[in-house]
Amino acid sequence: KEVREILESDPRSKLLVIHTGVRLLELTSHKNIGCEFRLCQEGVALLVEQGLMRRQLVRVPISDLVLMHQKRNQIRVDEFTPETAAQLRSGDVHPGCFAVVSEMPVQDGSGAAQEGVVAARAHELVCAAMLLPKGSVDMLVSKTESQSFVMWIGTLGISATCAEQSDAHLSGRGAAAASGSG
Repeated sequence: KEVREILESDPRSKLLVIHTGVRLLELTSHKNIGCEFRLCQEGVALLVEQGLMRRQLVRVPISDLVLMHQKRNQIRVDEFTPETAAQLRSGDVHPGCFAVVSEMPVQDGSGAAQEGVVAARAHELVCAAMLLPKGSVDMLVSKTESQSFVMWIGTLGISATCAEQSDAHLSGRGAAAASGSG
C-alpha cells in the first residue's frame, strides 16, 4: 500500500517502476547443465517454504553449510559429510541448480548451540547452489553474503571450518588407504 501511495502521490513526476517482486530464476552462464536458468538466492527460500520445490533439494548439516559458505566454489562432493555426499551422488540431484536446506541448532540461554536439537521450520537456512557436471558444487550466493553468514555463525559458537572438516575427512581417507595397503 505504501509503494502505491508514493507512485500515485504526484502524477506529474512520471515515476516509472521497471521491476518489482522477488527474483526466482535468472539466465545462467554455466554450460552443459541441462537448464538455461538458475535459482536466485533472493527467491529460493520462498520456493522451498511454499513447497514449490520438491526436487533438487538437499538437506545438509550446518557444518556442510558452513563449508559451502567458506569455500564458495569448486567444492568437491567428497569434502562434504557422507550423508550430504550420498544425496549429491544418488542421482536424485541432477547437474544444475539445487536448494540447500539446513536446520539451525536451538540455543540455550547461554547462547551456545545444543547439539542434536534442531529448531522449528522457521529456523531453516536455505540457499542456492549448483552441482556441476564434473562433480563439484558452486554456491550461488554473493561473496558478501557468505562472509556475513560465516561471521554470524561464528558468533553462535559453531566453528566447523572447511579446513577442519576437509582435513579430518581427508586424513580419515588417508588412514584407511594406508591400513589397506599394509
